Amino acid sequence: MRGIPKNAQKVFGQAKSQTGMSVYQIAKSLGLDYKNAHNAVEFLEQWGFITSEHAVRNNKPCRLVHVPSELQGLDLVNVSIESGEKLMLQKENRRKAYFQTHESVTIPDTPPLISLNKKSLKVW
Repeated sequence: MRGIPKNAQKVFGQAKSQTGMSVYQIAKSLGLDYKNAHNAVEFLEQWGFITSEHAVRNNKPCRLVHVPSELQGLDLVNVSIESGEKLMLQKENRRKAYFQTHESVTIPDTPPLISLNKKSLKVW
């Protein structure tokens, strides 16, 4: 499991507070390089935490960033990402083995699952 990168957390927080900002505006307000802000937006969009749309402002193309309404209350500091089917199966088998050796604790039937943008996250 890995956490969300710090720049992505900052960009997500800024996008939550002011919706419809361009990547350039977010970078400028956070004091980040445009490239770092752009990479953070790509990462967040890949995992489904934000959406973006291409637009034109002042006769210049830009990318407007939005956070879906169902994720407005989310704090990315507490989010960890797992990816890869093999890794997920290994973790599930380890959990089952742990619960079987400690019979006083019952194993949950199915883990809670969050599906974001065709990728799934298991929350434990």
